Amino acid sequence: MAWTLAQYNSLCAAIAEGALSVQYFDRDGGQRRIQYRSLDDMLELKRRMERELGIVPDRPARRYAQYDSDLAPGDPRTFH
Repeated sequence: MAWTLAQYNSLCAAIAEGALSVQYFDRDGGQRRIQYRSLDDMLELKRRMERELGIVPDRPARRYAQYDSDLAPGDPRTFH
């Protein structure tokens, strides 16, 4: 099925509210309501829509710690 961004946004809003039903307007202008069995069903559909629509969910950037002792090589305070 070809999903629309409006359908994706409606699903995301319903998930955020904790609702198990989604209401949206179809391409013909008619209003549709879909009742899901569980949150897991909705999350699986959300992942499928993201893949098909080419939406990449926000992911936190990786951060790496770095340590610099400010000691020069050969300094008697360095550990070997």
